[in-house]
Amino acid sequence: PTERLVEKVKDVRASHMQRHEFVEMCKQVVEESEESYKQICKSVALSIDWSQEYQTISNTSVKVSQMSFLDLYKKNLLERKYAPTFWDPIDMTAIAQAEMEDKEKQGHMAYIEFGNVSGSSIVIATTRPEMIPACVALFFHPDDERYKHLSGKEATTPIYNHSIPIIADEAVDPEKGTGLVMCCTFGDIQDIEWWKKHNLELKDVISLYGRMKNSGSYDGMKVSEARKTILEDLGEKVLKIESVTQFVKCAERSGAPLEIIPTNQWYIKILDYKDRLLGKANECE
Repeated sequence: PTERLVEKVKDVRASHMQRHEFVEMCKQVVEESEESYKQICKSVALSIDWSQEYQTISNTSVKVSQMSFLDLYKKNLLERKYAPTFWDPIDMTAIAQAEMEDKEKQGHMAYIEFGNVSGSSIVIATTRPEMIPACVALFFHPDDERYKHLSGKEATTPIYNHSIPIIADEAVDPEKGTGLVMCCTFGDIQDIEWWKKHNLELKDVISLYGRMKNSGSYDGMKVSEARKTILEDLGEKVLKIESVTQFVKCAERSGAPLEIIPTNQWYIKILDYKDRLLGKANECE
């Protein structure tokens, strides 16, 4: 929040400056803002011990944070992993679940024709046609009679004719769309689960800047631009398009739609302590 405030007040972008210059600018703006907040607190007669105030950007706070990180590292409670991460292409940072919000947006569901090895066509429904270059498999529910005969066979994508496996999985909702779902790396959380479970290929097609990459002629396009262009290029393979209302995960601060992009991040190992942590939480009144 401080970074966003400084960028707005000073009309700058942190990514376009030297780190130390921006930090000094933050300290200046924070000092000015602190005084305003003090006056507000005093004006409503809040009883505050001002000797206890601190800044999260102060040298002391930074030192405590770094020492805590090193302590976790020495205890072998940290690990560095290249893994799918919710990413904000505006603020250029990984986003935790606590920093997300679901926003209702109007979108379009496109019914797109794929091919299969028998020569016949199969149809999938998607709100993200720009992810077709990252499609690594098609999934259907194992009890869905419409697609049982396709299990273990391959399909071809309508862009670049990539061969991909057709797999049965109980996580598919046969009532949604056509009941045949494409798995792309990564369109949503379910894609991550399937990618791990079925040991699928990784195709990384969206950059940290929210633009297409590794997608051939669509490289460099914004995601929204690629979405429109791919539908145009597919031509008759787009059987119909429906308007839909969907909930999109967005960054709480920038408001930007989030992408799931593989990045290198530090992870704190907490699952081994899940029961103890929940136990302590339950002791709180």
